Amino acid sequence: MIQSKHDRCRYRYLTLENGLRVLLVEDTDCKKSAVSATIAMGHFQDPQHCEGLSHLLEHMLFMGCEHFNQPNHLADFLASRGGHINAWTGTEHSSFYFDTLTDALDPALSHFSAMLCNPCFSVSGIESEVQAIDAEFRLKQQDDLRCLYQVHKETCNPAHPFSQFSVGNLDIFSQFSGEELQRMLFKIHAEHYRAGNMTLCVVSNLPLAQSCALVEKHFRTIPPGIRPADALPPLYTSQHLGQIIKVVPIKTARRMILTFALPDIQPHYRSKPLYLLSHLIGDEGQGSLLSHLKHQGLATNLSAGGGIQGSNFKDFNINLQLTETGALEWQRVLEAVFAYLKLIKSEGISRWRFDERRQFNQLAFDYHDKAKPIDLAASLSVQMHHYPEEHVLVGEYIMDRYDPELVTSMLGKLMPENMRLKLIMPDLTTDKTAKWYSTPYAVSPLPARLIQRLNSVSVPSDMQLPSANPYLCVRTEPYKSNPDFNQPQNLIADRGFTFWFGQDADFRQPKGELYLSLDSAAMEQGCELRSYKRVWASMVQDKLNQDYYQAVIAGLNLHFYAHQGGFSLHTSGFSDRQFDLAAQVLRDIMHFEFNDSQFEQARARQWQAMQNTLLNKPINRLFTRLSVLLQPLSDSPLDMLPVLDSATAPNMRKMQDQILQQMHLDAFAYGDWQLKEAKKFAKHIKQDVLSQFQAGDLLPRKVVSLQSEQRHLLPVRCQPGEHAVLLYLQSPDNCAANIAKTILTEQLLAAPFFNQLRTEKQLGYVVGSGYMPYNQHPGMGFYVQSPNHSPEILSRHIDEFLFQAPRLIESIPETEWLGLKSSISKQLTARDTSLSMRCQRLWLAIGNQDINFNQQEQLSGQIERVSIADIIRYFDQLMSETTSAQVLLYSQSTADFTLPVEGQKINNVGEFKANATLVP
Repeated sequence: MIQSKHDRCRYRYLTLENGLRVLLVEDTDCKKSAVSATIAMGHFQDPQHCEGLSHLLEHMLFMGCEHFNQPNHLADFLASRGGHINAWTGTEHSSFYFDTLTDALDPALSHFSAMLCNPCFSVSGIESEVQAIDAEFRLKQQDDLRCLYQVHKETCNPAHPFSQFSVGNLDIFSQFSGEELQRMLFKIHAEHYRAGNMTLCVVSNLPLAQSCALVEKHFRTIPPGIRPADALPPLYTSQHLGQIIKVVPIKTARRMILTFALPDIQPHYRSKPLYLLSHLIGDEGQGSLLSHLKHQGLATNLSAGGGIQGSNFKDFNINLQLTETGALEWQRVLEAVFAYLKLIKSEGISRWRFDERRQFNQLAFDYHDKAKPIDLAASLSVQMHHYPEEHVLVGEYIMDRYDPELVTSMLGKLMPENMRLKLIMPDLTTDKTAKWYSTPYAVSPLPARLIQRLNSVSVPSDMQLPSANPYLCVRTEPYKSNPDFNQPQNLIADRGFTFWFGQDADFRQPKGELYLSLDSAAMEQGCELRSYKRVWASMVQDKLNQDYYQAVIAGLNLHFYAHQGGFSLHTSGFSDRQFDLAAQVLRDIMHFEFNDSQFEQARARQWQAMQNTLLNKPINRLFTRLSVLLQPLSDSPLDMLPVLDSATAPNMRKMQDQILQQMHLDAFAYGDWQLKEAKKFAKHIKQDVLSQFQAGDLLPRKVVSLQSEQRHLLPVRCQPGEHAVLLYLQSPDNCAANIAKTILTEQLLAAPFFNQLRTEKQLGYVVGSGYMPYNQHPGMGFYVQSPNHSPEILSRHIDEFLFQAPRLIESIPETEWLGLKSSISKQLTARDTSLSMRCQRLWLAIGNQDINFNQQEQLSGQIERVSIADIIRYFDQLMSETTSAQVLLYSQSTADFTLPVEGQKINNVGEFKANATLVP
């Protein structure tokens, strides 16, 4: 098995006597173990008369088995052992994966194998999960991606199983009795959940021999055998190609998707022809297709290469976000795309282009960040279905076969006659309505004249293929680190500029990460300036994407984004030349210039994005409003939209001057750099960049206090259809003891809250809780979204649960309580598994003023000292009518709806924040 030269894990690939293929991974650094099983079965295996049955099967495997008949038995077991479980059902595969503390791996595997192999499929459980799936289906009624997916299904070959509805709902399942569904579930499970159809991956710090013994113990009894996949008809016949499919979205969007029908490309994974084409078509630098369209004012974004893929098909998509002009003149956009394809066909894929991508892939494979155990296990169990043993680890990276004829063959299929063109825009004329999601659409053939024009288009003079990447040649031998800098040291602490630097001694990769966060004093001026900042940041990001695209695809990543106090630049990847790149990017940001057209495009994009957030699912709207409520420097879309309505380019230039007038830069560099390089970079930034602006102070990140004699009530206008509530409990302060108690309380209540309100009462598909700090101030939230129950009923059920919570906490067995504390404590002090994870942790510590970098250890100690009695006293304090700090947010479909519960209503968030006490 080919593995990265820096990969310190040990691997063993084996096949049990029953035919189960197993990959064992020994990683001595990981603190958790993870397991994933993938089955060669998905919704393509649904019977035609019961669409969605495989999805119901996925749900039912969680609902109890012969040895563990309680619903969610494995999830409940893992909850107090630092783990969780999840699953998905795809077209031709299903996957189940979990993680846990290693000392609980043996019993967890007992639960897992029993769950997969010996399900009960009780009739009562089936009836319950049918309701859950129907709630999940209804939750996605206003989801544009789901709506578009259904149109896709209705416009392909109806004989192909992709055309079937994959989710299932009450309309379908209610045609059968519980006993009939039970028989179908047992049948489909017995056919497909056999050892020859399954793969298993175990990632653990246990020795390989010990992991092997556990797998033998728990999985040798899986029934042997394999269910061969059925031969599939073509996904598209000739009548499904050369089409225009017009779709009217729910949220305002102007998109064009060109889909070219290709055969399965998995056999060509060693030459990766579509990867090469995606790289060229998706280029964002000067001369690229996107650059041409931007200059014409026709498009703002482009991606290439995505699309559904299966055992006998592959969709190759070119996806474009259009401007209003581009939407009106979409045929011009289409002609530009085919002009660029003609350019690629004329120049071909030279050997040097293949070698360049091969070199980048090899670097990416050799120096990739280590994944979390659960992510690694989940990925590898799927890869085992697609690659031979020797290439399971390297399959997505390997490029050892240059095949220009194959690329030419694929290019030959990128023609109008083999295309399905989707236009997704408002106000299109349609004559069809998609089943289940009521999406308006229309289908018509591509006009013959348009096809003729596309086949004979000329290449514009400003189009050219990208030149050789100047950033690809990098130093790959890491420096020797200085032990004095293994923990970050503060090199500069001036007014206006702080700079921290550290060196990596553990991962030994030629990589590093640099964080540059700029706080602007102007952010405290109000909503208008902060709204303009959003537009400005969007324009800057566009400019950086174009100017530094070659650096990004060579492994030097740039991320520029706005935050409460101003904006940040985060660079990562190979350390060689990264300081030079970051310095140049920072200069470009500080001296950014734009024209009126660029401003108007960015303003329109931001306005539309904010408008679309008002159509988000109710629960998402509640979370957004809570964030705005608690953070003084955050504004809601409703507050920013009027500003953007009247925003102008001249005002933007004035605002830019104010934003950049007085600033404070917090900087942190960590990784494979020498001290002299860091000092040189810091000196350059201080003298050549920051000296041109006034030095400012770091803006304090405060939080709005909810302390009140009554619970606050905050209605949030949402689209009709579903209802949601979110109850947020704010801690009295942010001392380490209360952070520990908040984390523990939420963890204790999470599983019973889900089981009662979701599994038993079936109030809705979206039910949960979470530890939710804002600006480092602790709090916890409990939330439900439901298609059937009003906010009043949902809030009453949450309150009823919380009323009995002290009894639930008191009844927790001592062993479970100690296990939970140990689990959280170990997570807090777990060793970083990648350089990226370590950099992020250290940067957060700097932001929290944790200059000794030991806050996690202190919090771990606090958690170990907390008793059940402490938790009950703390929870009573949170729920007290006189000392509580609570807000209940609820969806409001009409302006006059008022929740009939006691509390102090917040009528205006801005006024409330202006008069509220702020907690530092």
